[in-house]
Amino acid sequence: MNGFSASGKFVTRFTLMHPEMVQAVAAGGVNAILTLPLESLDGERIRYPVGVSDLANLTGKVFDFPQYARVPHFVFMGSLDINDQVQIKYAPETFDIQDIELIYNLIGEKMMPDRWMKTQIIFSQLGCNRVSFKTYEGVDHRYVSEIIDDLINFFTANTQYE
Repeated sequence: MNGFSASGKFVTRFTLMHPEMVQAVAAGGVNAILTLPLESLDGERIRYPVGVSDLANLTGKVFDFPQYARVPHFVFMGSLDINDQVQIKYAPETFDIQDIELIYNLIGEKMMPDRWMKTQIIFSQLGCNRVSFKTYEGVDHRYVSEIIDDLINFFTANTQYE
């Protein structure tokens, strides 16, 4: 699966809920945060779409971290991306006020580079070694040829055809 911006959020969230159905996922322009495969962070319960503490109540399915962690992820942002949907002015279209405050307090208010770096640290600490992050210097909220090349290489290396 591949997506950018809102569709990037969709493909990563779909992978979180149905990791058994996804061979590899790439997402860019994702507001410098993925749904965290955690029930809590720093003692704070984090509900969907920020975390997974209430995922079983929402979907009837318990979050399967080992299955999720086996899916290769390629997540990217442009260093000049300012399309930050994690803002009060966009609530409730993207995140509600409680979730925005939680993101600001636990992960970072400033999208680039603060929230982006904290998200990478969290995934690294979880041992999600199949999730790779890349920042494209001088790029805003769009695809460039280098991203396309990297996507082709990522999917070529991480998909199998039967």
